[in-house]
Amino acid sequence: MVNKEWTGERLEKHITNETMLEHLHRYAFAREFAKGKTVLDIACGEGYGCRLLAAEALQVTGVDIDEETIRRARQEYPDSSIHFLTGSITSIPCPDNSFDLVTCFETLEHITEQEQALKEISRVLKPEGLLFISTPDKEKYSDQNGNKNPFHQKELYQNEFRELLSRYFTHTCFYGQQSLTVSLLLPETDPSLHVLYTGEYASIVKKIPPAMFLVGMASNFPIQQPAGSLFYHQHAIADQMNAREKAVKQTITYRTGHYLLAPFKAIRALFRK
Repeated sequence: MVNKEWTGERLEKHITNETMLEHLHRYAFAREFAKGKTVLDIACGEGYGCRLLAAEALQVTGVDIDEETIRRARQEYPDSSIHFLTGSITSIPCPDNSFDLVTCFETLEHITEQEQALKEISRVLKPEGLLFISTPDKEKYSDQNGNKNPFHQKELYQNEFRELLSRYFTHTCFYGQQSLTVSLLLPETDPSLHVLYTGEYASIVKKIPPAMFLVGMASNFPIQQPAGSLFYHQHAIADQMNAREKAVKQTITYRTGHYLLAPFKAIRALFRK
């Protein structure tokens, strides 16, 4: 069901597109580290991520700045292991050293007070805690594509993101993420990619990649087996998903939301000049 107040800013369960794949993959990845842990999902939105994390975690707290969104999340996910709170990433309503794991996906770019956000995250994390955080790469997301997201207040370049995290955490590592339609060609003994995640908003499962076809190499001389590889065609599934997204954007709900937000966007643009 489409939330009657949906404007396109947040990912919600009626959306099926590349953004969905990216978010679900992040939660699947983070969930590997959530077993038996206390977890904070900051800017949790409507709460599907909290439910996915709760399948492994001891306790999950979801925090979002929008009170109505939190109210709906409590109704949608009345799980005793999940608590939802109204609050901001720049003033998290939780005590110091509360969480083993914090997830913060696609949130930094929506605020200008990014230093304060990292201070708050490091405050509520336990000393041995772990942060999973994502944000668009400004060079790839905006500069190269000419993309201007009206909801983004401050996007970061890769070096800026690295430096920001390094100011608050001693150890860091980084990944790149891109949605692709791919063909996998993997050696039987190659451990480099032995897990695939699949699922949707309700659940995620981990599977060994199924092999539909067999590909062999043979010689009377020793073979130096090539590494595994991916072949991708970006537009095959992207076109289908874009068509679905276009249909959603034509709904009265979406267009009304953008019409109502237009004056606020204009005012914000004036202050940025």
